[in-house]
Amino acid sequence: MVNLRRVELSDLPQLREIVSTAFKHHRFWVDNKLDQDKVKEFYIKSIDKMVKDFFENSDKRDFIVAVEDEKIVGYITSLIDDERTSIFGADGE
Repeated sequence: MVNLRRVELSDLPQLREIVSTAFKHHRFWVDNKLDQDKVKEFYIKSIDKMVKDFFENSDKRDFIVAVEDEKIVGYITSLIDDERTSIFGADGE
């Protein structure tokens, strides 16, 4: 059974493993001009930043992990972007 919960700092190793093998159809992975080790590094740094940002500003962000048998099998992130909200008027009114 898959359970959902908020991310924990101890999840980073599993999340890094997921992002270093995921998104294989994304333009960075399929661009032959890009060094694949650098692409992997990019994704790992990105997930580290997402987790850090969540803990620094959790009132505007959320980060949920899907866990099955103590193993993370997926994740989803969300962000309330005040600038976009003010520009596009998506403030609920």
